[in-house]
Amino acid sequence: MTGARKSIGLAVVVAVAVAALLTACGGGASEPPQLPAAPEVAVPPPEFLATCPLPDVARIRIETQERHPIVDKENYIPASFQLQGPTGEPLGDAVPMKIRGRGNTTWDMPKKPYLLKFDDKIGVLGMAANKKWVLLANYSDKSLLRNALAFCTARLLGLADTPQDRFVELTLNGDDLGVYQVTNKAYEVRDRVENQGKDYFGQVVSGQSFDDPFLVEMNWRLDEDFNFVTRSGIAYSFESDSNADQLRRVRAWFDGLEEDLGDLDSPEALARVSNAVDLASLADFYLVNELASNADVFYSSTYLYRLRGGKLSFGPVWDFDLAFGNVDYKSSRYPQGWFARDQRWGWYLRALLQQPAFAEMVRQRWAVPAPQVPLLLGYIRVAADALDAAQRRNFVRWPILDQYVWPNSVVTGSYAGEVDFLRDWLHARAQWMDENIRQVDRLDAEPGEGAPSGSQGAVGPWVSRVAP
Repeated sequence: MTGARKSIGLAVVVAVAVAALLTACGGGASEPPQLPAAPEVAVPPPEFLATCPLPDVARIRIETQERHPIVDKENYIPASFQLQGPTGEPLGDAVPMKIRGRGNTTWDMPKKPYLLKFDDKIGVLGMAANKKWVLLANYSDKSLLRNALAFCTARLLGLADTPQDRFVELTLNGDDLGVYQVTNKAYEVRDRVENQGKDYFGQVVSGQSFDDPFLVEMNWRLDEDFNFVTRSGIAYSFESDSNADQLRRVRAWFDGLEEDLGDLDSPEALARVSNAVDLASLADFYLVNELASNADVFYSSTYLYRLRGGKLSFGPVWDFDLAFGNVDYKSSRYPQGWFARDQRWGWYLRALLQQPAFAEMVRQRWAVPAPQVPLLLGYIRVAADALDAAQRRNFVRWPILDQYVWPNSVVTGSYAGEVDFLRDWLHARAQWMDENIRQVDRLDAEPGEGAPSGSQGAVGPWVSRVAP
C-alpha cells in the first residue's frame, strides 16, 4: 500500500471511530442540556382539553393496489383507506384514494411519512373534510408529542389555520407501522387561495395594483415547480397553484416589502408594512417557534399566505420534530437564549422588533401562553399516558429508545425518559423566556444560524429551479 493510500485508510478509520463515539454520546459535538425536573401538575381542565384534545388512538388501514410498495415521493399509488375506532370497530366503509411518500429528511428514515389524496373531501376522526391528509411518522421525536405540543400552543394563541391533528396507528398492506399523526397541514389555506386564484389569474392585467392570492413556504431547497429568491436572499417556494407571471408579480411585491422593512425609521415605510403584513400573526407565529426553538424556522416549513384584499399572514405553523430540544447541531438544543429571533433569514423580524409598538405586541402576546405553561406540562403527561399502549407497540416495531436517531439531543433509553426530557426542557425554556421577554428587542448580536451548511446565500446549485 502506498503512503497516500495508507493516509486515506487511516483517515477513514479515524472518521469511523469519531462517528461511533459521537453516536454513543448522542451524536452532538456539545454537551446535552442539563435540566432541572419540571413540576408535576394537575390534569388540564376540560376547557383546555377542548382546545388541545388528548389522544384517542384509532387505526388507519391502507391497502395499496396489488400491495404495491410505496417507494418514492413523486408517484401516487391507488389504494383503499379504512378507519377503525380505538376498540377496533370499523368507522364507515373503505374509501378509494391514492398514497405516496412525503417529507425531506424524514423520508430517508426507516419509518416513512405519507401523503393521502382522495377524489372528494372527507372528514377524518372529527376533523374538517379535506382531499389531502398527511401521516406524520415522528420517527426522530421519541416522545411522539412535539408536533401536537406546538399545534396546541398555536391554538392557545388563537393563530389562524393551525393544523388539526389526531393520533392513529397505521397498518399498511398488513404491516403494523406504529403511531402516526394524521393532520390537514396547510391544505385548507391552499384551497381558499386556489379558489380565489382561479378567477383572478384570468382577470389580472399588466399594470393593475397587486392583489394576488398565494401560499408560499420559506424553503432553501427550492424544490417546487415555482420558486424564487428575494433581493435579501430569502428563498420561497409556491405551495399554491401558480405560474411564471404570478411568480414575477409576487417576487416584485416581496422585494418592495423588503425595501420597506429595511427602512422602518421612515414613517411612510412603516405604514406600508403595517398595511401589507398581519403583524399580529407574525408575533404569534414567532412566539410558537421561539418557545419551541424550532430548528427549521425561517428557512424551511415556514408558511405565509395572502388572500385577495387581505394582508400577508404567517402560518400555519408546521414541522416541529426538530424542536423543543430535539436537535444536537444547533444552539436550539438548549432552553436558554433567543433562537428564532436571531435566524439569518428572519432578519425582518429583528428589524420590526426595533419598533416599540411591535416589540410591545410580542410582549403582550407572550402573556397569553406564559401562564398556561403548567397546563402544557400537564398536557404532555396525560397525552403520554393516553398514548401508552400504542407507544409500546410503536417501539416494539421500531426499537430505537436506546439508540441515537438523527438529530437527537439526548438518548434516554425509555419512553418515560423522553417524555420527562420534553417536559423538563419546556419548563426551563418558558422560565428563560419569562425572565427575558422584556429584553426581546435588545439585539446584542448579529444574526447567526440560518440556512443549513452549503445553502447560504441567494445562489447555488439549485438556482436552475428558480423561474426567471
